[in-house]
Amino acid sequence: MHEHKLNRNSQARGSHPEPHSSEAGGVKQHPEKSTIAPARGAHPNSIVDLQRTIGNEAVVRMLSNPIQRFGEKEHRNIGDWATNRGYVRLGTKGYLLTYGELVSMAGYMFPSLKYMENLANNPGKGAGTSEELDYARFIKIGRRRSQDARTDKQQVEDDMNGGLPLEEAKYNPANYTKEAKKAVDDLFYKLAVDNSTHFDAPRGKDADKEWQDRPAASGSSYRTYHEQALKLAWEAGKNGGSTAPAVAAEAFGDHFLTDAVSAGHMRTPRLDIIDHWKQRDTGFIDKFKGYMMLHVSEWILANTKLGKGLGPGVIYSVVGDGIDQALKSKPPLTLGILVAVAIHDFDNKNGLKVLSQGKKKTIYGDGHLLEGDTEKIAIAAVRAGLTEVHQAHQMGASVKTFKEVREKLLEGGTQYRPELIIPKLDPDEGDQNMPVWKVNTFEELLADSNMEAALKLTILNNMSEINDIASGMKEPAKSGIKHGFADMVKAEPIKALRGIYNYKETKVLDIRNMGVELPTH
Repeated sequence: MHEHKLNRNSQARGSHPEPHSSEAGGVKQHPEKSTIAPARGAHPNSIVDLQRTIGNEAVVRMLSNPIQRFGEKEHRNIGDWATNRGYVRLGTKGYLLTYGELVSMAGYMFPSLKYMENLANNPGKGAGTSEELDYARFIKIGRRRSQDARTDKQQVEDDMNGGLPLEEAKYNPANYTKEAKKAVDDLFYKLAVDNSTHFDAPRGKDADKEWQDRPAASGSSYRTYHEQALKLAWEAGKNGGSTAPAVAAEAFGDHFLTDAVSAGHMRTPRLDIIDHWKQRDTGFIDKFKGYMMLHVSEWILANTKLGKGLGPGVIYSVVGDGIDQALKSKPPLTLGILVAVAIHDFDNKNGLKVLSQGKKKTIYGDGHLLEGDTEKIAIAAVRAGLTEVHQAHQMGASVKTFKEVREKLLEGGTQYRPELIIPKLDPDEGDQNMPVWKVNTFEELLADSNMEAALKLTILNNMSEINDIASGMKEPAKSGIKHGFADMVKAEPIKALRGIYNYKETKVLDIRNMGVELPTH
């Protein structure tokens, strides 16, 4: 990229490639004859309109959605199929949702059962009310498809294409308050980053322990909620009470139980990977933001009247400000997180050979629920857990202590029945093409063919979402994100990744340092 002359009002906001190359990431830099000053006569409203179209949501979702478990619909389907779409009463005020809906939202959109119960017990509109649950169920998870129903009981009118007029309102995002939507969305992004409890062994040193004994992992998370459910059920049986609170606790725990049937969660040492690359990360998030800012800005400058009228000084500043503001309170994407997600995605797609109850099986992961033995194992585990909850309820009439309940259900062993169903890697199958992540340099990382394939897969997995977001935005941000950034990355994802990693900032004029106040979001 051409180096502009600087003055004391300049700030890093741009890029040039490494000295040996004339391109960054395979994309030519902006023309050498570009000017740095805004064109005369540029109307202030043009700047305001441009900034508003940059779109916090687009940037936030691009950079703050670094991991997925079974898709939210897949989690919901597992719970609904296992219970023939049974319903759960959440809290003390009669809030009803399906078993599968609770499974889907647990730990994924809301951090604890208590948190969800508090929302259910506060009917109304706004943050901290049951509206958050409704928004998560009907907008974040979304409408069921007709083919999601396995029985007549599982099919209801509002799940079909069309639905009843009064039911349609709940599927319209405009009918929810901005406060409720923000509360759910912000929490979703926070939980998506800090989600090691959804993995079987986020620390590799714990992989030899029994599933339920691995700290801060899916097994220990499920064990906590399963035993809570068993105790609530036993107490209800002893006192003649309802099993509803126990079933809700089991449903929450089932999110972690079913995560353990997803191939991408079995052998990814998420925390080890993040820690390893944290020591070698050279500011990946800043490079990503700068790289995206550069290419979106370059496209707007080269292809729109607004860009040519305002000039690079304004365009770079407004686009950069939009990205910075969008991410100001969001957890950053690091190279370690990207590598962990890549291994997760690689195993989800390619599957793993496993043992479940001593039998050889094959499981896949997120987006591949119906492949191999994945669905059968997940449903069997959920049903086994619910069976134990009902057994604990029946024991309430005769068993005097919860310790005895535990002993009876464990049957002299260390694992409950659903835990015994959870698959383990088949030792006869070797390393099953595990991507090599524990290397010292970025180029060594890409030198492993499995790791390169994994990173490419992860990048492509996110491109469709970026295009979907861009399609709903105003111009020129819509085309800037789609054609200036997404199309380029999608065409050559590894080349683009190299461009991001090798991104170098240079000095260009930033109008924020000239006393020009940009509009806030």
